[in-house]
Amino acid sequence: MGELLKETKESTPTSPESSAGKQSTKEVKKKKNSAASNSGHNGEIRNYWIEYWDRKQRRWICIDPLRATVDEPNSIEENLTKPVSYVFAIDSGPSVHFSTFKEGGVRDITARYASNYLRPEFRRLRTTQQWIATTLRRKSLRANRERSDQEDMYLRQELVNKPLPTTVAEYKNHPLYVLEKDLLKFEGIYPKPEDQKPLGEVRGHKVFPRSTVYTLQSANNWIKMARSVKEGEEPYKVVKARTNPRIPIEQREQKYLDIFGYWQTEPFRPPKVENGRIPRNEYGNVYMYQPSMCPVGAVHIRLPGLPNIARRLGGLECVPAVVGWEFNSCANFPIIEGACVLEKDAQLFIDEWKRLESTREERENKVSGHGS
Repeated sequence: MGELLKETKESTPTSPESSAGKQSTKEVKKKKNSAASNSGHNGEIRNYWIEYWDRKQRRWICIDPLRATVDEPNSIEENLTKPVSYVFAIDSGPSVHFSTFKEGGVRDITARYASNYLRPEFRRLRTTQQWIATTLRRKSLRANRERSDQEDMYLRQELVNKPLPTTVAEYKNHPLYVLEKDLLKFEGIYPKPEDQKPLGEVRGHKVFPRSTVYTLQSANNWIKMARSVKEGEEPYKVVKARTNPRIPIEQREQKYLDIFGYWQTEPFRPPKVENGRIPRNEYGNVYMYQPSMCPVGAVHIRLPGLPNIARRLGGLECVPAVVGWEFNSCANFPIIEGACVLEKDAQLFIDEWKRLESTREERENKVSGHGS
């Protein structure tokens, strides 16, 4: 059977130095009893055990040799070093029964063994879940995808089956639930809270699934993702826009920003070249955040100096391409890479660029030859 070695993050307990010379027998007994209660069964601490894959139930089942129990993760938690911040499963290698199992895969299964996994004080002990997920997706650490997906669904269902938190503070950054008051500036609940039934209520605040929270973007940001806001869509949310720090405080005016959800957008439809002219934005450029954004009838050439070449060739159509933005000195600056030219002129630009480069290299070689 496939086995997993379980390891938890251990913390070395420390105790302050005693200022008194001797401790009373009563104090010593009290400390021993406290240590025994922390270590669990017979005062033993162990931070590794095994799990096996049940092919019928299609899930991992833990085995506790210390207590001779099966599928009782709570009994295992009692014997772990406290606090339990991380529990990782490491594949010990394929066997004759599981020849397709990936050797060396690592999984974060803390949710199965940490009883306080959903509490805010527990989340403060850990790094961000996104960082953990990104790290474990690396090729050298990636676990079997099919079983990982099944385990994710099983663990999530186990967490959902637990009662809802009873205090407002527990919902802050909760992995499963959210209160509308805790939404970030660019977050929104969809469908709208008034259009869906809440899961419950706590102190007058309605509880919604975290899965209904989406990141909202401005129309310009959606363009960067090769999507555009559908015609006639009302902003899902209006927020305060960021002020320009280069403007004196006494001259600043509060501006607002319309933001939209993914469901309010559609794939970007590039404009067409008309009468031999490439469509431009208000700044005289073409947004080329994605290859699919190139105007129909034009091509994007990623070569430097194309506007100068266009003038050399008699003023051919050539529009600088903005491929991104960089933030510097409290302002955004466009990143221009190459230009968009008409399809029929593309080869002319490439040939002229090659000719100029060849001429430049010959000139540099002559200069370096004279210098030597």
